[in-house]
Amino acid sequence: GFISGDAGAMKSTFVKTICAAAISKRKVLFNKVDIGDKKVLYFDTEMPKDLFVGHIDNMFAIAGVAPSIARDKFTGVALVAEPEPVKKREIIMRTLREKGKDVGIAVIDVIADLFEDENDTAKTQEFIGEIASLANENQSMYFIVSHLSDSGKLLGSIGRKVHRKSSFGMNLQKVTPTTSFV
Repeated sequence: GFISGDAGAMKSTFVKTICAAAISKRKVLFNKVDIGDKKVLYFDTEMPKDLFVGHIDNMFAIAGVAPSIARDKFTGVALVAEPEPVKKREIIMRTLREKGKDVGIAVIDVIADLFEDENDTAKTQEFIGEIASLANENQSMYFIVSHLSDSGKLLGSIGRKVHRKSSFGMNLQKVTPTTSFV
């Protein structure tokens, strides 16, 4: 699946809710996801590790599962410390190849950080093709999170390729609350 949207549109929170539903084996918000005995594998490219761990603990709380119980169903990989996009891609692919058979859901949050140039069609196509092949081979759900450009469009060939290859796509928009006085 492909989740895109503006900054602050809660894309990561939405995907973490899906992961929480899978881990808890219960309905969380409106999501019920059955991955059997498989695990959730979450790659984050933006958050420092300590903040990422806090967000994951919140995900477990949403699911009503104690973090100590849920940890065996979840592996989080914080990639923000790795500055090289190529190395981030290599880490993701190596991990998916090694653990893929045991993974029910894999999340890449956000994909743009994996490329030096979001318009590099060849590298994008190769990576997305490998991801799609692994998802199919492992019978897993893969979610890819992407920001929109400042003009509200998908980011370069990354966004377009992922959107075309995904079984579904969702664009979340930030809602600015309005205040009314009666």
